[in-house]
Amino acid sequence: MAQLARNLAEDHANMAKVLDVLELQLEPLKAGQAPDMEIVRGVLDYCLGYPVLCHHPREDLMFRKLRAVAGADVVDAVGDLLMEHEELAQLTRDLSAAADNILSVPDQPPDRFIDQAYRFLERYRRHMEKEDADLLPAALETLTPEDWEALDRIASGQPDPLSGQTFDKRFAKLRAEILDPRNATSVTFVEA
Repeated sequence: MAQLARNLAEDHANMAKVLDVLELQLEPLKAGQAPDMEIVRGVLDYCLGYPVLCHHPREDLMFRKLRAVAGADVVDAVGDLLMEHEELAQLTRDLSAAADNILSVPDQPPDRFIDQAYRFLERYRRHMEKEDADLLPAALETLTPEDWEALDRIASGQPDPLSGQTFDKRFAKLRAEILDPRNATSVTFVEA
């Protein structure tokens, strides 16, 4: 498998764990308790950073190349990923603003934030499932080794700030939560 395709699949596995941590933080809110807002903030800051600035642009490069060489049926099956990435970025910004609102007005009912967070989780998971089921297989089947080599050269970039020995310390608490054996997400990050 091409390095870019492997990295994107690993990012999806890691992102699923990040989303699971956010979902776990909604449980206290539903029970009328405070979630760990440092973890919630970490999830949202991570989602505003790595996926928006690194992961999605890499997928966009692959999608554009696929769109240039594949038939219309393949492109139609994959859909408009560029638009979906913009939509996910906006959903993340909106949820981040809602989290800031909860922090600044602590007595407000959390129902709206909870609903918004579940919509965010559902949309993000559906997007990744679609990419795993449609985009990556289509790209692996259609793109040539030369295409992959060119994409690998262009798409190299920042590693996931939650993984590796040199993970970003801003996300230390989020990383610890992901790796906590008491959580269902307690599988180590996939390393590229």
